[in-house]
Amino acid sequence: MPEYSLEEITSDDFDRLAEIALNYYKEKGYPAPLLICLCQGAALHYAYGKLKRGGGFDFDAHRVKKMVGKAKRYQRGPGVKDFDVWSFFLHKNETDWDCPYRGTRSREFGESKFGKDPTGSKFEWRKADIFGRSIVPSALKRKPEVAVVDWLANSRNPSPTKLRNKPAVIIWPKRKQGTIIWPLK
Repeated sequence: MPEYSLEEITSDDFDRLAEIALNYYKEKGYPAPLLICLCQGAALHYAYGKLKRGGGFDFDAHRVKKMVGKAKRYQRGPGVKDFDVWSFFLHKNETDWDCPYRGTRSREFGESKFGKDPTGSKFEWRKADIFGRSIVPSALKRKPEVAVVDWLANSRNPSPTKLRNKPAVIIWPKRKQGTIIWPLK
């Protein structure tokens, strides 16, 4: 079984990922996040697919090409090993958080074209790792995606430092789905 699936990520796949994350938050009693993004390797695979199809880009295509070029295994595209789903919540104050406690929550993506989980985890099919972070209200005077980009670009914390090395793609809300918000043009 191949470690990385080269199947194209579509809006149906984004819908499934959003459903997985939103159901998790609903089960735990959390409010819906402001924004949900696909990040890391699967996001790079999606952005690479957009580059190959051509057309106008709302992201820094040159930087995505450099991201792809850093790894030799990208002969035919980055591929999907798993899905890193990042949800962004309103940070109200130091004692009132909408965001669940940090940590990874893994859920099975389900039977799909991406195949079985190659990592040997408890899941039969590819997994979706769910992460959540809070965004301070001052950053939300603009659109949530702008606040996330500010967090990616300016925070010195470990998570955004790691995430800024690969694209971020909105998967929810639906009307913004497929928008690559990082890297910026």
